Amino acid sequence: MHICYTAIDFHSAGDGGGIASYVYALSQALLARGWQVSVIAKGKQRAHSLLDGIQVFHTPFGNLSWYLYRLGLFRKTLFHVIRELEWSRSIRRAVERLPSAPDLIEGCETGNLFLRPLGIPFIVRLHGESFVFRKHTGQPIHLDLRLARRLEFRFLRQADAVTSPSAAQGRELAADLGWQPERIRVIPNPVAAHFVQQDVASATANSGSEPFNVLYVGRLEPRKGITVLLEAVPHILRQLPQVRFTIAGRQHNTLPSDQLNAYIAATGSTAHIALIGHVAWREMTAQYARAALFVQPSFYETFGIACLEAMCFGLPVVATQVGGLPEVVEDGVTGILVPPNDPQALAEAVLSLLRDPERRRQMGRRGREKVLAQFTPERVADLSEALYWEVLHKP
Repeated sequence: MHICYTAIDFHSAGDGGGIASYVYALSQALLARGWQVSVIAKGKQRAHSLLDGIQVFHTPFGNLSWYLYRLGLFRKTLFHVIRELEWSRSIRRAVERLPSAPDLIEGCETGNLFLRPLGIPFIVRLHGESFVFRKHTGQPIHLDLRLARRLEFRFLRQADAVTSPSAAQGRELAADLGWQPERIRVIPNPVAAHFVQQDVASATANSGSEPFNVLYVGRLEPRKGITVLLEAVPHILRQLPQVRFTIAGRQHNTLPSDQLNAYIAATGSTAHIALIGHVAWREMTAQYARAALFVQPSFYETFGIACLEAMCFGLPVVATQVGGLPEVVEDGVTGILVPPNDPQALAEAVLSLLRDPERRRQMGRRGREKVLAQFTPERVADLSEALYWEVLHKP
């Protein structure tokens, strides 16, 4: 069988987020089972490449919305609508150009409005969208986002199936759509095999080779709670001045570099904070291996795949009690959950683990066990493949 994933981001030297991680890990498991896998990915120019057996078709998405945004036109009224329409047109054309038509298409909420006329069964995989992120971070929701969400809901109602990585996200969207919760199938995100395959002894012998290294991985944007982490830094250093913070991730336009630098300067702890930028996904193992613990201080997460990656290395996780994170991180078992936007609570949780190496080791061991039991590519492929066959054999 031939499945095509449409991905607004995919792994490259300078890109690759949660969608990319999900698509890559699941694709590898399906390839091992004999599936043919194609990925239509956003790219600067049209190109074809092969990544570990995955046929990747890079395609430029429309840029009209970007130019209008730069000119200050329609930012609050039509920006997201125009972007949705032009991205959907680009993806539709890319599907039509595939060397062989797929039997099934899976894509996220964004950029897939025009798939139904192709007559190919399609599944919507929820990864989170701007409306929900803004709602949970208290940002204004303008007319353009409300209109774009209407288009999204129309598309969701046309899909042959809708899946979510977490029950929390599934329940929330089902309520917005007026659906019963079970109509949205919960299938967790897998962690890529190269993380799962880390040597168990080295991953759990201790919580990192640098016992006071706190690691953050993610885009540098307010939704991810990076500013909350920076506000927690002085609280932590007053108690443990030897702590270092490694922050890996790309800049985001919602937090310009001058504003981020001002946050760091305000902590008075610049020497303790290493901004290492985007790290290629294959090279992230070195960062996890060195850390003592991992922090995910987001205002909202649909799932939290970086937490799983950290747990593969025996790292306890300090995360916020929002969205799908409590389904990944068990409070008091594999990490500590704190309220969102609470630097003091975040600092206290980090300090409690840094001061207790044995507790870190126990949480790290349990975290790795949880990943191996619930979030391997093979287990997620079992769940996904069952749904795919169900969709393909619908009367």
